[in-house]
Order: sequence, then C-alpha cells, then structure tokens
Amino acid sequence: MIDIHSHILPGVDDGARTLGQALTMLRMAADDGVTVQALTPHINAMYKNRPEDLRAAFDRFVADASGIGVELRLAAEIAVSPEIPGMIAGERMPWVGAWEGRPAFLLEFPATLIPAGSLRLVGRLVASGVTPIVVHPERNRQFQADPTLLADYVKEGCLAQITSGSIAGEYGRTPFQTAIRMTEEGWVHFLATDCHDETHRPPGMKAGLRQAEEILGKEGARALVMANPSRLLGLATKEAP
Repeated sequence: MIDIHSHILPGVDDGARTLGQALTMLRMAADDGVTVQALTPHINAMYKNRPEDLRAAFDRFVADASGIGVELRLAAEIAVSPEIPGMIAGERMPWVGAWEGRPAFLLEFPATLIPAGSLRLVGRLVASGVTPIVVHPERNRQFQADPTLLADYVKEGCLAQITSGSIAGEYGRTPFQTAIRMTEEGWVHFLATDCHDETHRPPGMKAGLRQAEEILGKEGARALVMANPSRLLGLATKEAP
C-alpha cells in the first residue's frame, strides 16, 4: 500500500518528536503493509516550515531509515491560505505528486470550518493548472454538517483524501459516518493515515481498507491505497501485499 499523508518526519511539527519515535512509526507502517510512505509535515501559521529545511530533514531521515525497506517521499500538508498562490509562484510549494499532468498538493482546512472564499481560491488554483487534494474533510465540522460540500470541491477540480482511522470508526461516530457517506458518493480518491504518533494517531491502513472494501468492493478500495496513489506519485501500479 501507499500512504500519501503522514507526520513521521521527526522534529518538524506535531508529529514524531524524535528520530526514535519516527523510526518506530515507520516500522509500524511497514508491518501494516505500506511500501511507499509520503512524509508530509504541516506548513501553517504554527509550523512555518521552509521547503529547504524540510528537504534537509528528509535527507537525514532517509539515511537513518534505510534499513526499514519503505520508499520515502517528501511533500507537505498546506493550510488553506491566501498565501498559497504566492508559494506556487515563488516555486516554494512542496508538491505531493501530479495528477493528469498537473502538480498536486495536500490542502488542509481548519477542524471547525471552511474559511470564506476557499472555493474561489480552489477555483483559481485549478484554473492555473494545479490540483488541490482536500485532506481529511470527514473530520471538519462544516463538512460533517453537510458532506455534499465536498462535491462542490470535487466538481471544481479537487481530489479528496479521507483518513483510514475515520472510516474504520477509530475517531468517533461523526467522522465515521461522514467518511462512509463521502466514500459511497464517490467523492474520495485516496485513503491515508495522517499518522502523528505510535498510540493515539498511529500508522495503520488495513482497518480502513477493509471498511472501504465493504462499500466499494476489493478493487475499488484498493484503488484508494494503490492505483490512485501510484498514479499521483508517478509509480508503476503494482499489487498490494
């Protein structure tokens, strides 16, 4: 499986604090069946990570994690902000990959709301040739109150990623029900862990994959963790273990 969203890179945000914790998390991901792991630290008002600093931290971690046998990729989780177009224009956007020839990035909304003007911002980004990937919308209260709002973003040209723990029922009833609805409606393109630690928000894709299989069937569910992430990262599609 391929996990496109995690906070394993140590010491850069609210994810892994130490190298030891990061290596433990990566081993957990490998044991769960992840063969390619994207490391996607926050870039937001609290964590003002610079791409060059993330690259240096990533290069160190790749060397430290070389014996685990998981291919690592570097990107970031970008908080919705009017600054995003400037990041792109200044070539400072940590892209997660590309979709249909268009660069793609992980876009995060606040937990409680969708900021005014977000759909217009997304529309401008899509018109400029960029594909935003809306991450964990099932955990946003405004999307929870009206899941059909995600359809507006998908129609505008976004992709969407839900959290494996949400659809597995690990984060409570409302995220679970919202994730189920979004998946049933066909608005979801990726399943990822968004893991932050070993215990409260740990690596783990299989439980979410099993639940997705109940909705989409085996082939449809595996597309969320294999075919679509492979396409995004420019990898040859291969069977999941």
